[in-house]
Amino acid sequence: MELLVVLTVIALLSALLLPAVRAVLGGARRTKALGHMRQIAQAYVHCAYNAESGLQGIAGEESTTAHDWIRVLAEQNYCNDPRVLMFDFDYLVKAGGGPPRRVWDAASQSLDGDFAQKALSIAVVAGCFSTDSAIPICWTRGLQENGHWAEAEGDRGGVFGSSGGIIAFTDGSAQWFDDLHGEKNPLVQWGTDERTSNIYECLPPGTRVLDWKGILYSAPAPSGGGAQGSESGSQGGSGEDEVVFLASAEKIEPPPEPPMSVASLEEDDGEEDIPAYGSWSLDMDFADTSSLEQRAEACGVDGVVGSLSDTYASLQSGAENKSIDSSLSQAFQSLATALMGLGLNLDTSKEAQTLFWSGFLGDYATYTDNTDVIGCDPARDAAEALVVLNGLDTAIGSAYDNLSGAQKSQFTAVLEAFSSGIESSEIDFDSNGAKLAQAYLSNQAWIAAMNRTLAEG
Repeated sequence: MELLVVLTVIALLSALLLPAVRAVLGGARRTKALGHMRQIAQAYVHCAYNAESGLQGIAGEESTTAHDWIRVLAEQNYCNDPRVLMFDFDYLVKAGGGPPRRVWDAASQSLDGDFAQKALSIAVVAGCFSTDSAIPICWTRGLQENGHWAEAEGDRGGVFGSSGGIIAFTDGSAQWFDDLHGEKNPLVQWGTDERTSNIYECLPPGTRVLDWKGILYSAPAPSGGGAQGSESGSQGGSGEDEVVFLASAEKIEPPPEPPMSVASLEEDDGEEDIPAYGSWSLDMDFADTSSLEQRAEACGVDGVVGSLSDTYASLQSGAENKSIDSSLSQAFQSLATALMGLGLNLDTSKEAQTLFWSGFLGDYATYTDNTDVIGCDPARDAAEALVVLNGLDTAIGSAYDNLSGAQKSQFTAVLEAFSSGIESSEIDFDSNGAKLAQAYLSNQAWIAAMNRTLAEG
């Protein structure tokens, strides 16, 4: 009788303690996985804006998997530990014999053969270049369009089953979600800022979702060059990504009408009061370096305008070639980054950069350590660069036309900050209107630089 009582007590204690033990183990797994997801997101932040990292080229062709995306991070000495990408409690990882020894094979300069064949615990977004806290860059496997994670079964089941999962964002953060419904869901549709439980709807145009088996989803490329808004895409869709937008190489001479003030837009939010695209008078005088850099900093485009004005000042003062090359490379990449965050892709190859460098340097084309620029025809290269830049201007204009009245007011506020050199308290730099205005000003800076070269020639 005493033995039966003891066994009964043990059974009761086990029944009470096992759920608590499971909860503790589950919490430990979540915490561990959260740390891994943050590592991946922060590795993306470090590589995304490095033109030489190769991350821009992983757009996701039909044979591309998440392993190809990870390869770029591994080449840059990030995410070399397979356990960051293959959680040891993941049922698919267990079935495959656990994580391999390494991600990157230094001897062959390629992915480890064992790693390339095994399941990953994550899905990733290829072709995204943003630091927006609302844009995801990867999440734990199994997330469905309905905002729930799938059961832990099959080749694409949930890592944590249907209990939830983790999403990492392009600002380097990561968060656990039971599902993507309710007030705590941070996801918004791309271009509309409306809440959504479908993670695919918040991805920039032209991006693709990859997992260890291949392409999960292809976001539509921007229609008509527009940077905002996307049509609903089909899972596993194909289609070529648009790379460069082209238009005529005519110089842009904006009309002299001043922009409408934000105050007047607040008083009357009618669409008829919003200025038409291109109706702003912009002063891009690279000779007035201090004023230009002050105005650029006020509206957040100092990455492009500041580098170009620094280069111009360096040329005038006879600075070392190395600093000139560095400033130009930074300016070009800043332009590409601003556009890519809006779904507009710019060719960042060495040949494309050489074209821009030669066009900007003008008579100073031989005054550089970049030997590819020497011997180029600056006037011809400036004209060819203008073809690309004016095409991008047309694409940005289409995106502007699709903005709401409130977003256009943010666009105008950024331009007013640039004109005055004083940052406006009205500006929400995370809004789509402000981001589009920053891309517009970056593009206009290059257009002004190329027009300067043609005028001097």
